[in-house]
Amino acid sequence: MDFEVDLTTELTIDLTADQENVTTDSDKPDRITNRVTEEQKNYIIYFVMENPETISHSSTPASEAVLWNDLITHLNSLKPVKSLRNWRRYTLRLINHLKITPDLVLTEEETKFKRFVKKLLETADPESTEEASETDFTEVVIESEEDIRNADKLELEKAKLKLDIIVNDLGVERLNNLILFLKGQNRRCLKKMKRLCASKSYLQMRLREFREARGLPEE
Repeated sequence: MDFEVDLTTELTIDLTADQENVTTDSDKPDRITNRVTEEQKNYIIYFVMENPETISHSSTPASEAVLWNDLITHLNSLKPVKSLRNWRRYTLRLINHLKITPDLVLTEEETKFKRFVKKLLETADPESTEEASETDFTEVVIESEEDIRNADKLELEKAKLKLDIIVNDLGVERLNNLILFLKGQNRRCLKKMKRLCASKSYLQMRLREFREARGLPEE
């Protein structure tokens, strides 16, 4: 297996291995039906945690090329087959997806990997990770079936939270309206009581005047 390292361009690997296992970067983009399997995704997580140079760029380009070759050879043996470029792209997009996803919807391994990458990027040489931080981590694409289910679960949790907020707001609004209604009823009752008291006083006064005019005794 021969390797060619071009330091002026993006890292590429000249593979002379069986094309059934490794495709070239000139291949067309993978079709949507060629989704990454859960087994492939878990192996990426395992491999990167064992070989952080694959994403930290802390080793030489030649060493990094060897690591990527080992990784994609095994991944392609699991099927479906993808090119080096697409596997690199998927790995970095997976990292970015996990970075913005809450831990509650991640598996235990995904959570460990997320924290591992965060610590790795915080302690890595800024110059070695500059390219990755500015370009490779900007786009988020969900590729595996498990990622899709997790994303749907996250969206469902967000929708439920929004619904709870709406229901709560409606409940508070109705309670406030009821309080205002009762206050209004109370004010009307007080006004009626005042009018009745005034009417009672007036009638009592007229009754006294009538008795005095007729010379009737007070009761």
